Amino acid sequence: MFEALPPLDPRFSTLRGKVISENKQGETYSARLAVLRPCYALLKITYFPGQQATVDGKAAPIFRVYPDFCAIPVGLGEHRIEVRYHPGPIKPILLVVGIIAVGLIAQAMRRPDYAAMEGRIAARLAQIATPWANPRMRTALALAVLILLFTHALLGGHLIDGHDSLEYPPRLTEFARILGDHQFPPVWAPDLGSGHGQPLFEFAPPLIYAAALPFFKAGMSLANSLQFGLAILFALGAIAIYLIGRELSFSRVASVCAAGAWLFAPYQALDIYVCARFAESAAIAVAPVALLGLIAAVQRPSAISVALGALAVAMLPLAHNAIALLMFPAFAAIVAVRSAVSDNRLKTAAAGAGVLAGGLGLSAFFWLPALLERDFVKTELLRTGFLNWTNYIISPFQLLWSPWGFGYAMRGPGNGISYSLGPIHIALAVAGLIIAMRAANRVRQLDALTFAGAAIVAAILATDLSWTIWAHVETLQYLAYPWRTLCVPALFMPLLALYAFERIGPRLASVALVVLVLFNVAHTEPKGIQTYDDAYFGADSIAHLGLNTSTREEYEPRTVYQRPVFDSVLLKGVRSAPVVHQVAVRSDSQAFKVDASEPALMQDSLFDYPGWTVLVDDRQVATSPALVSGEITFNVPAGTHDVRVELRPTPIRRWSFYLSLAAAVLMISIVMFALVGGWNRAEAVDRSGLRRAVKTHSKKRSRRVPASR
Repeated sequence: MFEALPPLDPRFSTLRGKVISENKQGETYSARLAVLRPCYALLKITYFPGQQATVDGKAAPIFRVYPDFCAIPVGLGEHRIEVRYHPGPIKPILLVVGIIAVGLIAQAMRRPDYAAMEGRIAARLAQIATPWANPRMRTALALAVLILLFTHALLGGHLIDGHDSLEYPPRLTEFARILGDHQFPPVWAPDLGSGHGQPLFEFAPPLIYAAALPFFKAGMSLANSLQFGLAILFALGAIAIYLIGRELSFSRVASVCAAGAWLFAPYQALDIYVCARFAESAAIAVAPVALLGLIAAVQRPSAISVALGALAVAMLPLAHNAIALLMFPAFAAIVAVRSAVSDNRLKTAAAGAGVLAGGLGLSAFFWLPALLERDFVKTELLRTGFLNWTNYIISPFQLLWSPWGFGYAMRGPGNGISYSLGPIHIALAVAGLIIAMRAANRVRQLDALTFAGAAIVAAILATDLSWTIWAHVETLQYLAYPWRTLCVPALFMPLLALYAFERIGPRLASVALVVLVLFNVAHTEPKGIQTYDDAYFGADSIAHLGLNTSTREEYEPRTVYQRPVFDSVLLKGVRSAPVVHQVAVRSDSQAFKVDASEPALMQDSLFDYPGWTVLVDDRQVATSPALVSGEITFNVPAGTHDVRVELRPTPIRRWSFYLSLAAAVLMISIVMFALVGGWNRAEAVDRSGLRRAVKTHSKKRSRRVPASR
């Protein structure tokens, strides 16, 4: 970006053509052009995503060019171009939603308890004037202080320096680009692999990038967008831990202390401030949200609680594959235990199973293709070679104590990283388990045993005590790092501490929380910050410099044996030189005009991968990967042809998306039927009460008539 502009090529200094005529009717712009060579027609109106262009009646792309105008590619010859604005279906949809919302509000206002609800809202608004007199405001303030203490380094305006921190800015750039091209579900990152593309987002969960995208679109830097999004997710996680405590009937103080213990668990700081694994940290942050949805559903089974719980659980697979794999067995154990002690076992089990199955269904569009199509990329690198799990398994002593540092993961105690569960956390969890076992409440006892069992099993899996399990369970080997299982104790040990915080009372619990925070707050400081210009992680820079976004390029297509360097020519002949005119390029499609004097073998710069389809004159042709580079090759006959290269969903991706869509429709339908049924039952009760009141009044009046006479 700091180089001088090159001199103008004389070949491009001649006129490109002229405008024969132009017209504007309403918001439709049209013109006739005489084009001397392929170029772009510049329309000097403000670019907006809803605009659509046609060239000779065929849809054409619109590019956003400085200073926010529209440019439409046109080829040689005379053309008629037309641009108009199509708002899409969002306005009619919002109109229908608005009408439905008004109807629902009007229906609710007919209920007799509407005035009471309005009074409660007014009372709560009045309490805002005296926040310190309101326990809820004091709770909110305490949670806010804890969240800011833990996430303050993420709000400093610079990308923190960690093992993987530089992997995420280019991923966010690519994610924003492909969503801007309406590629959903996101699959293909076109600028990775030195501009030849990779199916990164078929395997990299989208939650962290979806959380950062609104900030990025609002004009924030890559670092702020990623870290603000992550801070918000951790705020949601802390609030969810507090609500879990309240759901389990613990006091406000104990629940706030548990939220603090969860935030300042050593593994959370290790994952963010040492390793800088933002995607994994996002999963750790939303795991309490998923657990809250599950616990609420099994405690009070209803259609709405199951639907909301499924939505919460769906966030976990969309955040990180490995964390979801580790958390789901613990969630299933909670459902089994709660069903065993429930008065209505079948209903509780159905609610818990519905939450887990619904969460998997809603997120199936991502995790199912990632699981079934992983053999198309080099994922075996995650469990072989340098990333073999045997290089990263830890010793049991490291769980109790190991010095904090910013070293690199390796086997043995001398790696400079702490895998300690935290001495204060261990003490509180052990005390909580003992207190729970001595309690008279059987449900609390079994909850504590479930939390303790999940924490202990996961902690053992991180150590060489579980060597045999790792050696024989191939699925676990894809985790690469056995100590990733410590995310489970980091979630459940603070929940065990709830029992201890409740027992020692509010004052001692507050003191214990302060000691815990002081002992761990130093871990929330990163090693340093990364300094770079955001332009370095622009789409063109990613392609030209061949920037990597994974440890060993494990998401590169398996057909690539030797990655070629960046090539600005997207389509070319292999053993001949047909004339190729580039018409349009997007992240999921390319369009060309090919003039071949003889049958030609063509090679596209894209890496061959299932889903990429080549159409020659709207007819699909066979493709094959180049022997070494893995790029797409295909044949075209002699003559002039329209060539399109499109990314189409494979059967697995298509049916996975349909499964998620069906799950979403089912959940929405369940909620709507439950709401309508609840309103109808409430109206029926209100009418029957009114009829009884009328009859009673009429009887009393009839008895008074003879007396008056």
